[in-house]
Amino acid sequence: MKKVKITILKTTLDKELAAEYGIDGLTACPMMKAGDVFYADYAKPQGFCDEAWKAIYQYVFALAHGADKSLFNRELQRRTPPGHHETRSDR
Repeated sequence: MKKVKITILKTTLDKELAAEYGIDGLTACPMMKAGDVFYADYAKPQGFCDEAWKAIYQYVFALAHGADKSLFNRELQRRTPPGHHETRSDR
């Protein structure tokens, strides 16, 4: 099994949503900072934010177990509006 390198590019907080739905004093995750690097396979690295891990663990697991990086090509990661399913025909 391979280790997957995870680099934190940025942390964000939607202040409008936080003001409406969050608790007073909510800030961007204090656990990780831009530039932090972690290595993982199937387990969450020490010091990695639990919520961030929930968002990416399936991709880390797939890559650690030999999935081709092209699986995560930006073209395949296009955002589709919630509730819609995109289909593709190569005909």
